[in-house]
Amino acid sequence: MKALLGEMIAQSCELAGLVYQCHCVEKKSLEETARETNVDEETLRLIVQYYDLKNAAE
Repeated sequence: MKALLGEMIAQSCELAGLVYQCHCVEKKSLEETARETNVDEETLRLIVQYYDLKNAAE
C-alpha cells in the first residue's frame, strides 16, 4: 500500500511539473498541453488554475 501511495504521489508531481513546463514556461495552450500529456482538459484546467493564481500572487 505504501508503494502504491508513493507511486501516485510521484506521478502527480511529474504531471504537475510537466503542466508547469508546458503552460507556464513554454506558454502552450490547454489543448496543446492536453495532447502532449494525454490528460483531459478539465483536469489540466484545475492544475493550470492553481499555477495562474500562484503566479499572480507573486
